[in-house]
Amino acid sequence: MTARASAGFTLVEVLVALVVIAFGLLGMAALQANTLSTTSGARYESIVAVEAQSMADAITANPGYWADGLFSTTPISVTSKNSTTVLSDPTLSSITKDCSSSTCSPTELASYDLRQWGDDLRQQIPGASGIVACQIGTPDTCKITINWRMKIAAAVNTGTQATNSTTATAKTYSLVSVL
Repeated sequence: MTARASAGFTLVEVLVALVVIAFGLLGMAALQANTLSTTSGARYESIVAVEAQSMADAITANPGYWADGLFSTTPISVTSKNSTTVLSDPTLSSITKDCSSSTCSPTELASYDLRQWGDDLRQQIPGASGIVACQIGTPDTCKITINWRMKIAAAVNTGTQATNSTTATAKTYSLVSVL
């Protein structure tokens, strides 16, 4: 090959190498984004498991209400409205006593525990709601369910067209506590 024929050949090789490196870096960036999304999801799932266990512990610590069957057999939903925890049970919802600074009856303590749990859910997992559904039986059981929405980033490649989308996925975690 003559010097004139090979002129510019090295430049083409360098450009091809740059394109290959660019695609490799883009692949690594996509992998990193996927890892961050997965880590965030796992973080929320861990917090939800801890919060469910926290409510189960509060139920176990208040046998005067939960184990004695004073609870409603209608599931109690714990939601957030305007930075306030709302309980669906009318009896528990009407109680606002602070049991951290005074002695409470078992019913007052159950209301306090549910409100504290709702506050924790609101602060730890935005948009989360909880349900405590207890059944009288041998033994009595309470099913603690937490619902939340988690945004998941997904990169989709369809042939030559690549699109990035972020979707919110409904998640549910349930824990059954035996009284």
